[in-house]
Amino acid sequence: MMRFWLLVYLLMSCVSVQAALFGNESNIKGDCNVVVQDSNGVTVNPTCINLPEKAVQALESYLNEFLGDAKQHQRELKRYDKLMSLQESEISQLHQQIEEWVKRFHNLKKELSSIEAIGQISQELLDEALLALDSGDLDKAGQLLDELIAQLDEEEFEQEQQQRAKIYYSRALVHEQQYELLKALPLYQKAYRYAPDNIEYAGNYAKLLQEQNQFKPAARIYETILDELQILASEDDAYLGELATTQNNLGTLYAQTTRYELAEQHFKAALDTYEQLAKPQAFLPDVATTQNNLGNLYSDTTRYELAKQHFKQALDTRQQLAKINPQAFLPDVANTQNNLGNLYKNITRYELAEQYYKKALETRQKLAKQNPQAFLPDVAMTQNNLGILYKSTTRYELAEQHFKEALDTYEQLAKINPQAFLSYVAQTQNNLGTLYAQTTRYELAEQHFKEALETYEQLAKINPQAFNDEVADTLGKLAVFYFEQEKSTQAVEYAQQAIDLYRPLAKSYPQVYGDRFAASVGLMLAERQIPNDLCAVLADVIETVQNKEWKQFFVEKNNELCTEN
Repeated sequence: MMRFWLLVYLLMSCVSVQAALFGNESNIKGDCNVVVQDSNGVTVNPTCINLPEKAVQALESYLNEFLGDAKQHQRELKRYDKLMSLQESEISQLHQQIEEWVKRFHNLKKELSSIEAIGQISQELLDEALLALDSGDLDKAGQLLDELIAQLDEEEFEQEQQQRAKIYYSRALVHEQQYELLKALPLYQKAYRYAPDNIEYAGNYAKLLQEQNQFKPAARIYETILDELQILASEDDAYLGELATTQNNLGTLYAQTTRYELAEQHFKAALDTYEQLAKPQAFLPDVATTQNNLGNLYSDTTRYELAKQHFKQALDTRQQLAKINPQAFLPDVANTQNNLGNLYKNITRYELAEQYYKKALETRQKLAKQNPQAFLPDVAMTQNNLGILYKSTTRYELAEQHFKEALDTYEQLAKINPQAFLSYVAQTQNNLGTLYAQTTRYELAEQHFKEALETYEQLAKINPQAFNDEVADTLGKLAVFYFEQEKSTQAVEYAQQAIDLYRPLAKSYPQVYGDRFAASVGLMLAERQIPNDLCAVLADVIETVQNKEWKQFFVEKNNELCTEN
């Protein structure tokens, strides 16, 4: 029985690492030609994007921070934390970041211009905020909006509620322009509360909730938006693009929470909608993205022939697009090559897996030569994947080489932007820990597991919603490690900590965390130790565990240990 639970926990740990490294791609779309790359770095062409000169300077400042310019490290970008584990292609598409930044800027200006001076809403402050925005001074614009919010009257007339919503939404957009997402979230919530029928407000709020792993409220809002958009799109084709985007976002959310039937339903609906829109070619990138998302879904649910079909369709489309605009679409080509590598690894077609990983690595290394800060993370990602492949095929020296190269890259990037890359550092430390444990280099294994745990714990202090699961997974790895070393005291200590973290996660998302929670409890029982609050814990395990055999085991344990005679 002890060996059974050890194997169970090892399996769960392996799954969690792969899920973190090979996450589903989200809705990445479109082309933006405002980034110019040359030997001196990255600049922005203001005539292309119709921004005031000082606003362009503000955008350039954020881009330079993002790119790691030595003169621009005063602030840390906060957008790229846990999200990057699920959206590896986003960092390799600077054009997308600029496109979103510019869109939010114009939305912000439109919102501010539409606010009416009613009651305590001061026209003078509104005018000053607009002037600050035009000058690119986001800090001042945000401060002025804070003053407006502070002045709002407690009375909430219907007309004034709309104005309140506009102010809260505008302030949230300013925070998002400055990549202060956790500050934007409660303001989006207030805007949605005062104007629940506004699709734009609801969509931005749901998207940010999803990015922060708050899946249940995000799903509720998306479903509400979807119902409204389906009605609107049936009357006006102009809403088809928004409809498809919402369908795709819902598909991604349900895939993240392992509700695969719903995910498939929404991805297919999005693909059908995008294919209607693809006739003028503008939506072909969206078609490819949705095909790629379906490929990931079918791969996750072991429907490998369907996965291969959709990945190859996505790859073909992206390769065609890359011939026209390599800067915009070569990252997508590499992403799908990487996904095909994952697929072939999963079905033990290791030669083909290695072939596609190497193609992805080659593409990403070429991109990294032109723009190291933008594409080195993708290089490291593929090196990590190759490390996992070589470890799976017992080519341990090659595995160690690739893991070390990936770790070195991530550590360098984390010095520049810790919020973005510390989670990658920890992932790779975990992978090295597993490799060293597998090859009986126990001191090195323990060192890397503990370094990973320390990193994740630091991240979880800032954003527990995003990183508590990673802390729990690493605690589980340490529990297994000490279990194998027959160090019972340490194994039990780390298993109990994992239980404490997994328990609330399993209650909220049983399909994702139920079996991991059960494996933690099973490991303690294998050590003949009693978890804290045993009977309540067993009741929660029985409620959340997904594996039927495990459930039967815990039912029997519950009857044995907790049922009164």
